Parts: sequence; C-alpha cells; structure tokens
Amino acid sequence: MKKLLLLNLILLVMGWCLNAQTATPPASGDGSTSNPYQIATLENLYWISVNKGVWDKHFVQTADIDASATASWPDGGWKPIGTFELDFSENPFTGSYDGTNHSISGLTINRPNSGSYHNGMF
Repeated sequence: MKKLLLLNLILLVMGWCLNAQTATPPASGDGSTSNPYQIATLENLYWISVNKGVWDKHFVQTADIDASATASWPDGGWKPIGTFELDFSENPFTGSYDGTNHSISGLTINRPNSGSYHNGMF
C-alpha cells in the first residue's frame, strides 16, 4: 500500500512539472520605445502575463511562438495580459506589442463561465 501511495505521489509531481509554466524574462531590451523587450518564446510571453509592472512597457516579437502547451495549463489555459475584473479593479495593458509579422499559434483559453473579461490574450 505504501509503495502504491508513493508511486501515485511521484506521478502527481511529474504531471505537475510537465504542466508548470515558466516565466522567463526576455534576453534583450529594456521596455522603452527605442529598445523594446524582445519576445521570442512562450516563456517570455508568460513573463509579461505574470508581471503587471511591465504592462506599460514596449515589446517586439522576434520569432513565431508555439503556445500549444497552454492547453494543459490549469484554470483554463492562458491568463490575459492586462485585466479588467468583475469588481471593477483595473490593471490595463497600456504598453505596445509589435508582432512584426510573427505568429502565436495554439493558444488555449477555456473559461466558459468567466465572462469575456478573462477570455483574451490582452
């Protein structure tokens, strides 16, 4: 019985690690208009999402981003950059994001009961 519990715990931890998001700051840029943060990976994009302090900065996408991993993220996948909450608190995205003709594919947002305020990339 103890071996079975230990095996279940190990599998649970492994599954969590596979679905864990990693916020990685961009390697280049300072967020200014003349030197925007350079976004090249899903981890860079997620870094924007979880850092409200940079939502007034400038970003440029430097590569196509495969966001299909968001399908396995908890709580319905991608969480938007900038928010407007039901309690009327606002944390808007006021910066700029230039995709420079690159794509973001496979992004999953699945929150059918949350209303439209949580159902967008921005």
